[in-house]
Amino acid sequence: MDSSQSTTARIDAGSDGSILDEGIVAAITEEGLPHDHTHVAGRAIATMCTALPQWFRLDGPTSPEQIAAQYADFALGLLGLRPALTHAR
Repeated sequence: MDSSQSTTARIDAGSDGSILDEGIVAAITEEGLPHDHTHVAGRAIATMCTALPQWFRLDGPTSPEQIAAQYADFALGLLGLRPALTHAR
């Protein structure tokens, strides 16, 4: 990413410039996708992840690794990106 893209990424990331927002903008920019809702998508992804302690149980049917893979796929889908890997489900 050149310096002009970096500046654009910081502007598009929103006023807080969080690491999540910056990562989202970098991925969207790399794929040449529109930046219309990156900040809102970032909030949705963060909320999805912070809600895990409300329902996840280590003794449940799904391992932490499986949840992580599923959530990564959900987050990429929310951004309009395809998952990099196919995960066993």
